[in-house]
Amino acid sequence: MTYGWAILIIAVVLGALYQMGAFNSSSLTVRVPPGACQVLRTSAAVNLVGQCSGILPKYVAQFDGQSSMVKVTDTSSLDTAGQSLSISVWFSASSSSLSPSGNPSLLSHLSGCVINGFLLGIRNGQVWVVQGGGSDVYLSTPVLLPNTWYNLVFTWQNTGSSTSTETIYANGQQAYTRSMANGVPGAINNPVYFGSTPNNCGWSSTLYFSGSEENVQIYNTSLDASSIATLYQEGIGGAPVNPQYLVGWWPLNGDTKDYSSNNNNGAPTSLTYTAQYGK
Repeated sequence: MTYGWAILIIAVVLGALYQMGAFNSSSLTVRVPPGACQVLRTSAAVNLVGQCSGILPKYVAQFDGQSSMVKVTDTSSLDTAGQSLSISVWFSASSSSLSPSGNPSLLSHLSGCVINGFLLGIRNGQVWVVQGGGSDVYLSTPVLLPNTWYNLVFTWQNTGSSTSTETIYANGQQAYTRSMANGVPGAINNPVYFGSTPNNCGWSSTLYFSGSEENVQIYNTSLDASSIATLYQEGIGGAPVNPQYLVGWWPLNGDTKDYSSNNNNGAPTSLTYTAQYGK
């Protein structure tokens, strides 16, 4: 009888833990603190060091849609004029960022107030991409839902003296591509912004992003489809896929440091972090 009651109690406890998601594989995934994975550059090789696989960040960056942003001023190693380029960012937008009147910027690298560079954002509830030398691109799919994580990757490949190929991937899948005149997406010696654009252009507050951003990566190469699928499969805590081409990596896991070892650290404004961001 005593053993029977003990077994019954254990069964009840296990059932409660199951309902709470304690045995869900995603809840068991390790949530690592800032700097758990970094890039180490030596004269011989470029490697990832630390806990770099099968992880989730402990924190994600929260943007308030009013004044929050990150400004990366020292961008000498990010200037990609004349080179190929890839940018990856994870984001989860609030309802206000998806409203028809909103056009918030997730990430931008502009020449002053002119789109001589690139801007990744949201406009009218759709993914919005602007690249110097080309017209705006709007993605009708995926349909963006509030408080849902998405991975957006933009690649630009220099294919010749006067031509280039621009491709956009959403959640690991190619969503758009075009060949175009060689509009170089480099913005020499200008800052990179996360969550907004330069505040000296007279633009309204609608360019401020409301929601969460994580794991911004910039490469000086055009990543192939297989690498981009891997970025998505690794999730918001995934490490860079080609560290030898990495020029900037901001996990935004509790700080705005650049963990590519290129020291392009960001300066935050009104930025907060949360550990409550789903799985």
